[in-house]
Amino acid sequence: MVDFLRHHAAITGLPVALLLRWLALCPRKFHRWQDRYGKLNEHNAMIPRDHWIEPHERAYAAVYQNSAHRQQHLQPWPPSLQLAPTLHCP
Repeated sequence: MVDFLRHHAAITGLPVALLLRWLALCPRKFHRWQDRYGKLNEHNAMIPRDHWIEPHERAYAAVYQNSAHRQQHLQPWPPSLQLAPTLHCP
């Protein structure tokens, strides 16, 4: 949105504040976007890591993934696609 508004302000010669008013966007919100522009999208939640999974949990997940019950209900699409048994797909 920051690039969009800057681009159209440059093309039209109109101030960004006027474009914000026309789009019903709060200038404070635009300036917050400007401050965050180019930064990573950070959040406060914990990010799960691979090493948080215990070996017995990983083995249980592999057994569940390869179980006959799961294979009956979730066939890969297209049918010719076969996933390697070591892949951990949700």
